[in-house]
Amino acid sequence: MGACSFLIQHGTAQEASGLLKQANLNRGICCVLGSGDGSLPLDLAKHSEMLIHVLDPDAVAVKELRHRADDDGFSIQRLLVEADGLGHLPHADNTLDLVISNRPDVAGSLSVAEVLRALRPEGVAIFGGHDAQDTLQAWAGGVEVVKSWSDANGDWIQFLKPVPFGLGEWSHWEKSPDNNPVSEDTLIKAPYMTQFMARPWYIGMPAVTTVVGGRTFLAMGHIAHHEREWGALHRLIARNGYNGTILWERKLSEDYLVHRSAFIATKDTFFMINGDHCLLLDARTGEQKGKIPIADFPGGWKWIALHNGVLYALAGKPGDGVELVKGDRALGGWSWADLSKGYYPK
Repeated sequence: MGACSFLIQHGTAQEASGLLKQANLNRGICCVLGSGDGSLPLDLAKHSEMLIHVLDPDAVAVKELRHRADDDGFSIQRLLVEADGLGHLPHADNTLDLVISNRPDVAGSLSVAEVLRALRPEGVAIFGGHDAQDTLQAWAGGVEVVKSWSDANGDWIQFLKPVPFGLGEWSHWEKSPDNNPVSEDTLIKAPYMTQFMARPWYIGMPAVTTVVGGRTFLAMGHIAHHEREWGALHRLIARNGYNGTILWERKLSEDYLVHRSAFIATKDTFFMINGDHCLLLDARTGEQKGKIPIADFPGGWKWIALHNGVLYALAGKPGDGVELVKGDRALGGWSWADLSKGYYPK
């Protein structure tokens, strides 16, 4: 899922579907600047799973769209409408996946720099309007790569926010296949700020996170110290790393050992050990793309690493797995002694 910002006056369901296809998005935060007749924000909500955030300086238009959203059954968690100006994006840096406008007059008040500030790396901007190609091309003149097209809904331009140099990734359990857990990121520096907060607030243990291509993949294990963590046991959650949107989830088996090199993240594929084979999942959607078995081998996969396009694996006899522990401690802290057999001698 991603985030998007739309500036719309009039729209149709066909237009909304076409823009969603251009952006290649289904989940996210969609901020519509200018409610217009409300058709496009509502159609975007109907044809996607995004949170639609509408901003409009016209208080009457805001009130009308709120009523229409209520009538269509959209809660504030799906369609939020606020009165605000159109010359700025009230979002944190590197938050939005998509910024769209079909009013070329907005280019005079909303700068390209402001759009790029709010977009996440590889986020998309789409601006359009009737007989607006020259105006839009001049407005986006400083952008390195601009795609343009025309259709029944007007003239359009599209550009991306580039990935900044120095952005680090963490593709394996210990960062990379050499097991050297030292980040090479040069952009994250003090003072450190929270980018987003998202459920679950409390997670199962142990936990392993991989980060690649602007996505985070959190695998949670078999131990809960308190009842509040029970629902997070043996879950794999893929998120948009810039705004926290859950892209997809997967339930792990109750004997799954998370605390090892069982997961590898790449921009397109997420590798994970699954008993006697390795699963290949689409990193964006979580859909299964394939699997890799070891022919005529009856054992289990223990460890994987990816280097120069070659997947390396250790495999052996099936292990004992892990024992699911649903603790309900009244004490503070996260002691292992009373929860996980084998961590401490008796």
